[in-house]
Amino acid sequence: MGEGNVILREIVRELSEKGRKAVVLNLGEVLYVDSSGVGELVKAHTTIRNQGGQLKLTNLTKRVNDLLEMTHLSAVSIFIRTRPARSSHLEAHKQRFSASMDILRGEASDRS
Repeated sequence: MGEGNVILREIVRELSEKGRKAVVLNLGEVLYVDSSGVGELVKAHTTIRNQGGQLKLTNLTKRVNDLLEMTHLSAVSIFIRTRPARSSHLEAHKQRFSASMDILRGEASDRS
């Protein structure tokens, strides 16, 4: 078991003991989750849910998001995205900027 799993377990235990019902994990800097990490997330979800709370994950990287979707865990309530992942957020801005530049250059197709 990795150090990250132990840390997550301890944090969830402490929050649970304090009666915290809403827990949001910012995974913005998590580049990879292995099977034991997925298991630990499921355990964290179960612990918090059993106390009437909810665990949410935010700022999922594309790789972590893809893993959760591949394993069908994205359908479980713990994998609610409270904010878009940073890379997809920036990509959306780049696409809007690009479309705006096309319009300014007169290169956009007729959309009416």
